[in-house]
Amino acid sequence: MKILLQIIMLISPILTVAQKKGVAPKVFDLVIGTFTGDAPTASKGIYVYRFYEESAKVAYLSEIETQNPSFLAVSANQQFIYAVNENNGATPSSVSAFKFTKSTGKLELLNTQPSIGSPAYISVDKAQKNVFIANYGGGSLQVYPVNKDGSLAPSSQTIQNAGSGPNTASNYNRMYTRPYCRRTINT
Repeated sequence: MKILLQIIMLISPILTVAQKKGVAPKVFDLVIGTFTGDAPTASKGIYVYRFYEESAKVAYLSEIETQNPSFLAVSANQQFIYAVNENNGATPSSVSAFKFTKSTGKLELLNTQPSIGSPAYISVDKAQKNVFIANYGGGSLQVYPVNKDGSLAPSSQTIQNAGSGPNTASNYNRMYTRPYCRRTINT
């Protein structure tokens, strides 16, 4: 047994090198949403970085100004980014659609639609036909149809939850779609 372990240890570097030949390096795009503000040093909105797995290096690609993109969702084809613009004040909250150009890492604003409450979560279904948001501050869920160009149509459905019992506040913080059923799961 000891000899077998020694042989494996001796040839493992060769196997590792052999596996790397002809394999394209893995590259991942990181899309980061932030809270923005009025200060000169405040964040601007969404930032795009590229992570190179083999070297563990990160490169800045681009940024786009948008107000408080606190949660992001990427379409299955990775051509569109959807963001909730969470605002707790005079400016109403909204949902934004962006076109993502993978080769350059650039984002382009397609459109923005109003939301009710304070959106805390966003997801897009696998078929890329609908975007779902969960409004934490108002206890509601909203559905936005996705147009052919990736932009968002006005909200087609709002589901308002009404609490009961000792805690009547209703707060959603997530909404999941599952490919095996035709329902959403809300938490």
